[in-house]
Amino acid sequence: SSLSNISLSSSVTKINEFSFSSCKNLKSIEFPLDIKLLTISPYSFSYSSLESITIPLSVTKIENGAFYYCNFLKSINFIQGTELQSIGKDSLTGTSIEKIIIPSTVDFIGDFGISKCSKLKKNRIFI
Repeated sequence: SSLSNISLSSSVTKINEFSFSSCKNLKSIEFPLDIKLLTISPYSFSYSSLESITIPLSVTKIENGAFYYCNFLKSINFIQGTELQSIGKDSLTGTSIEKIIIPSTVDFIGDFGISKCSKLKKNRIFI
Protein backbone atom coordinates (compact mmCIF):
# COMPACT_ATOMS: atom_id res chain seq x y z
CA SER A 1 0.00 0.00 0.00
CA SER A 2 1.10 3.55 -0.61
CA LEU A 3 -0.64 4.86 2.53
CA SER A 4 1.69 7.12 4.50
CA ASN A 5 -0.79 8.64 6.97
CA ILE A 6 -4.13 7.47 8.35
CA SER A 7 -6.81 9.55 10.08
CA LEU A 8 -9.53 7.47 11.71
CA SER A 9 -13.13 8.42 12.39
CA SER A 10 -14.22 8.92 15.99
CA SER A 11 -16.76 6.08 15.59
CA VAL A 12 -14.07 3.39 15.11
CA THR A 13 -14.14 0.89 18.02
CA LYS A 14 -11.66 -1.72 16.78
CA ILE A 15 -8.74 -1.98 14.40
CA ASN A 16 -8.98 -5.51 13.00
CA GLU A 17 -6.20 -8.10 12.69
CA PHE A 18 -3.59 -7.27 10.06
CA SER A 19 -5.50 -4.11 8.98
CA PHE A 20 -2.35 -2.11 8.26
CA SER A 21 0.21 -4.91 8.40
CA SER A 22 3.06 -4.58 5.91
CA CYS A 23 2.08 -1.02 4.94
CA LYS A 24 5.71 -0.12 4.32
CA ASN A 25 4.98 3.57 3.72
CA LEU A 26 2.75 4.07 6.78
CA LYS A 27 4.53 6.52 9.07
CA SER A 28 1.72 8.00 11.18
CA ILE A 29 -1.81 7.47 12.38
CA GLU A 30 -4.06 10.15 13.81
CA PHE A 31 -6.84 9.50 16.30
CA PRO A 32 -9.51 12.09 17.11
CA LEU A 33 -9.71 12.92 20.82
CA ASP A 34 -13.22 11.49 21.06
CA ILE A 35 -12.49 8.20 19.29
CA LYS A 36 -14.32 5.16 20.68
CA LEU A 37 -11.47 2.74 19.86
CA LEU A 38 -11.29 -0.07 22.43
CA THR A 39 -8.96 -2.62 20.84
CA ILE A 40 -5.88 -2.68 18.67
CA SER A 41 -6.10 -6.24 17.36
CA PRO A 42 -3.31 -8.75 16.72
CA TYR A 43 -0.73 -7.68 14.17
CA SER A 44 -2.76 -4.58 13.18
CA PHE A 45 0.35 -2.56 12.37
CA SER A 46 2.98 -5.31 12.15
CA TYR A 47 5.80 -4.68 9.68
CA SER A 48 4.61 -1.12 9.00
CA SER A 49 6.88 1.93 9.13
CA LEU A 50 5.14 3.74 11.98
CA GLU A 51 7.55 6.09 13.74
CA SER A 52 5.49 7.02 16.80
CA ILE A 53 2.00 6.50 18.13
CA THR A 54 -0.12 7.98 20.88
CA ILE A 55 -2.62 5.44 22.17
CA PRO A 56 -6.09 6.97 22.63
CA LEU A 57 -7.63 7.18 26.11
CA SER A 58 -10.39 4.70 25.26
CA VAL A 59 -8.12 1.80 24.26
CA THR A 60 -8.26 -1.02 26.80
CA LYS A 61 -6.31 -3.71 24.89
CA ILE A 62 -3.25 -3.79 22.71
CA GLU A 63 -3.35 -7.38 21.49
CA ASN A 64 -0.60 -9.83 20.50
CA GLY A 65 1.91 -8.52 17.98
CA ALA A 66 0.04 -5.26 17.38
CA PHE A 67 3.30 -3.44 16.49
CA TYR A 68 5.40 -6.54 15.75
CA TYR A 69 8.54 -5.58 13.86
CA CYS A 70 7.62 -1.96 13.32
CA ASN A 71 11.34 -1.32 12.99
CA PHE A 72 11.00 2.46 12.89
CA LEU A 73 8.66 2.78 15.89
CA LYS A 74 10.64 4.86 18.39
CA SER A 75 7.92 6.03 20.74
CA ILE A 76 4.61 4.81 22.06
CA ASN A 77 2.79 7.27 24.27
CA PHE A 78 -0.16 6.90 26.58
CA ILE A 79 -2.34 9.88 27.43
CA GLN A 80 -2.78 10.58 31.13
CA GLY A 81 -6.08 9.02 32.20
CA THR A 82 -5.72 6.08 29.81
CA GLU A 83 -7.97 3.04 30.28
CA LEU A 84 -5.38 0.58 28.93
CA GLN A 85 -5.48 -2.75 30.78
CA SER A 86 -3.35 -5.14 28.75
CA ILE A 87 -0.42 -5.34 26.36
CA GLY A 88 -0.36 -8.63 24.50
CA LYS A 89 2.44 -11.04 23.65
CA ASP A 90 5.09 -9.72 21.26
CA SER A 91 3.26 -6.38 20.95
CA LEU A 92 6.44 -4.35 20.68
CA THR A 93 8.93 -7.00 19.55
CA GLY A 94 11.30 -5.66 16.91
CA THR A 95 10.56 -1.97 17.47
CA SER A 96 13.14 0.76 18.07
CA ILE A 97 11.59 1.96 21.33
CA GLU A 98 14.24 3.12 23.78
CA LYS A 99 12.01 4.18 26.69
CA ILE A 100 8.47 3.31 27.73
CA ILE A 101 6.20 4.45 30.53
CA ILE A 102 3.65 1.73 31.29
CA PRO A 103 0.40 3.19 32.67
CA SER A 104 -0.56 2.01 36.16
CA THR A 105 -3.89 0.79 34.74
CA VAL A 106 -2.08 -2.05 32.91
CA ASP A 107 -2.53 -5.30 34.79
CA PHE A 108 -1.30 -7.71 32.10
CA ILE A 109 1.74 -7.75 29.84
CA GLY A 110 2.06 -10.88 27.70
CA ASP A 111 5.29 -12.79 27.13
CA PHE A 112 7.77 -10.58 25.34
CA GLY A 113 5.19 -7.78 25.29
CA ILE A 114 7.99 -5.30 25.78
CA SER A 115 11.06 -7.40 26.56
CA LYS A 116 12.21 -7.96 22.97
CA CYS A 117 12.52 -4.31 22.04
CA SER A 118 16.14 -4.44 20.91
CA LYS A 119 16.89 -0.83 21.90
CA LEU A 120 14.91 -0.79 25.15
CA LYS A 121 17.08 -0.91 28.22
CA LYS A 122 15.67 -2.35 31.45
CA ASN A 123 16.32 0.88 33.32
CA ARG A 124 14.18 2.76 30.76
CA ILE A 125 10.92 0.94 31.59
CA PHE A 126 8.75 2.96 33.93
CA ILE A 127 5.54 1.87 35.62
